[in-house]
Amino acid sequence: MIREALFVKKACFREFMKDVSDFKPIRKRFDKMNVLDLEILSYLSHNGRESFAKIGKKINLSAVTVKNRVDKLTRDKILKVQGTLQIDQFYTLSAQIYIGAKREIVEKLVESLAKRQEVYHLVKTAGRSNLMIGFLASSLEDIEQFITNEIRTLPELRQLDVHIGEIPIVPKGFLPQFN
Repeated sequence: MIREALFVKKACFREFMKDVSDFKPIRKRFDKMNVLDLEILSYLSHNGRESFAKIGKKINLSAVTVKNRVDKLTRDKILKVQGTLQIDQFYTLSAQIYIGAKREIVEKLVESLAKRQEVYHLVKTAGRSNLMIGFLASSLEDIEQFITNEIRTLPELRQLDVHIGEIPIVPKGFLPQFN
């Protein structure tokens, strides 16, 4: 029975690897992992507090082996274990804000927004806008205040588009900012 389960795991891993095979930089990182690593990550992603002994028992490995694999993934900077807060417990709305401004302005804005608790997504882009901000809020007033105080005051703001919606489907959690 263990043999059949291992065969199924290997087949799933091969399918998973086919999905990432076109993305060479990503593929390179996944090549450092194997079926057991992915299985350990699967258990940790559902319950990050699961003991190595319990995970090991579920996948027929010793707790020491599980710990060593987690340590290696952490050392290789493939895995980072950290606590997140659940978005739906703190916020009720989100806004996607697209900004077009000079590069220097965007750089300064990125530096300040990266420290903001409510900013869960920050991406430099190409096209009409050159910065995309994912912003969490408890009310429309919070979004309006953020845009008025932080965005509209930018010198030479060329473009601003705001899309307001529900909290994001993903990610479900965010990292608390302790500055």
